Amino acid sequence: MPTINNDQNPIAAKLLWQRALPGEVSQIGEDEVHLWALSMRLTDEQRDTALRYLNDHQRNRYERRPTAAQKDAYLAGRYYLFQLLSAYCKTEASELTLAYTRLNKPYLNPNPFNITFNFTDSNSTEESIGIYAFTRTVDIGVDIESKHRRGNFTSIAQRKFSAQEQLHVIDPEGNVDAERFLSLWTRKEAYGKAIGVGVNYKMSTLDLLSPGHHTFSFRGLINNDHYYLHQFMVGEDHIGCTAYLSPDPAKGPLKLSAFSD
Repeated sequence: MPTINNDQNPIAAKLLWQRALPGEVSQIGEDEVHLWALSMRLTDEQRDTALRYLNDHQRNRYERRPTAAQKDAYLAGRYYLFQLLSAYCKTEASELTLAYTRLNKPYLNPNPFNITFNFTDSNSTEESIGIYAFTRTVDIGVDIESKHRRGNFTSIAQRKFSAQEQLHVIDPEGNVDAERFLSLWTRKEAYGKAIGVGVNYKMSTLDLLSPGHHTFSFRGLINNDHYYLHQFMVGEDHIGCTAYLSPDPAKGPLKLSAFSD
């Protein structure tokens, strides 16, 4: 597993990010997870290309973004997704078709290489970071949060976290450790995205507390399925997590490779 300095970072592992561009990706094996962390920036030419990728539903979502920065981040997210899928599928981006589940999780249709994926961005006021996770065959989810995010973490933890998770993030005076909160929140979001429901499940019934462990297995809420989780840092300011259905629990977690521009 390509991690370093785990003992010095109790919240998340520091990955060995390999410098690469989306078009330079190699084939992904059935025993691998590929993570990509990309800056959500586009040139004018790339922005025009990204607009051509949008179907009517996506264009409507793009137009509803309230600020120019959020619109650009939305376009960049789709642009780089198509570039990465094009490389993995060895076909032109214009030949790819995204379909959506009832709860709006995207997938390729057709999908001759059995590529599964998930993506999101940090949606922060700082430079937006897009995070992408790819596997073959198994369901996967990914989430990322800026360490500078602020909100009513106490209320969220009390509603969404298990009793043990609440004890982990809320001290006796009622103060919340923001980094601990965000690490647990990304775990729960990544799992929800892996099963295709996002945040629309009873999060408090799934205890994902595993202090000091950045890679571990757990039982999901559907059919007692076996999942793996990887918690990681993107730079110094972003906490990320990916979760995926284990293709074979006896073999342990999939090999994780991380790429960045």
